[in-house]
Amino acid sequence: KKPAPAASVGPGDHPRAGRVALIGRPNVGKSTLLNAALDQPLAIVSPTPQTTRDSILGVVHQGNAEIALLDTPGLHRPRTELGRVMNQTAREAARSADVVVFVTDVPNLGLPGRRPGAADEHAAEAASEGEGDAPGRPQRALAPHPGDLALLADIGEGTPTILVVNKVDRLKDTAHILPLLEALSKVRSFA
Repeated sequence: KKPAPAASVGPGDHPRAGRVALIGRPNVGKSTLLNAALDQPLAIVSPTPQTTRDSILGVVHQGNAEIALLDTPGLHRPRTELGRVMNQTAREAARSADVVVFVTDVPNLGLPGRRPGAADEHAAEAASEGEGDAPGRPQRALAPHPGDLALLADIGEGTPTILVVNKVDRLKDTAHILPLLEALSKVRSFA
C-alpha cells in the first residue's frame, strides 16, 4: 500500500513538516516501528542489539504534511567508543526533534522466546511479594526498566513525547501493564 499523494495546497492550506525521533533501549522495536510507518523494510530488524548504529531517516507523506522519522541506535551503557558515539547520535536526534516517540517493551519476566535479563530482575524486585508466573498465581506487576527511567529524564521537558509500549501481545493479561504505564507517567507527561 503506497501513501496517498500529497494534496494540492490551496490558499488556506500550508504545507507542514516535522521531525520525529524514535528513541529507546536496544531491541525494543524502534526499527520495526519505522518500517511499519513507512510500509517498507528500510531499517534492518535483528535480535542482535546495536544493529542500528546510525540514525536512519524515513519520510512519511500524508496530505500536505511530511514527517521525517529518525530511527536511532538503542541507548545503552556504552563500553566502547562506538557505543558512546551511538548514544550521542540518539541523544542528538532527540534534542533536534519536534516530537519524540519513546519506545519501550514489557519486561521479559520469563516470556516465551526471551532470555531473562536485568529488566527481569528489576521487575521482579518491584513486584509484590508472593506473586509470580506459576500456574494459578497472578503474573508479576510490570515495572519500568532502569534504562527507560534514565532515558526519559534526558528528554527535554519542552519536547512533546509519545509513549509506545511494544510486545504487549506477549502478556497473558494486558491489565498487568497498567502499573508500568502509571510508573512511566510519574517520570514524564506524555502527549
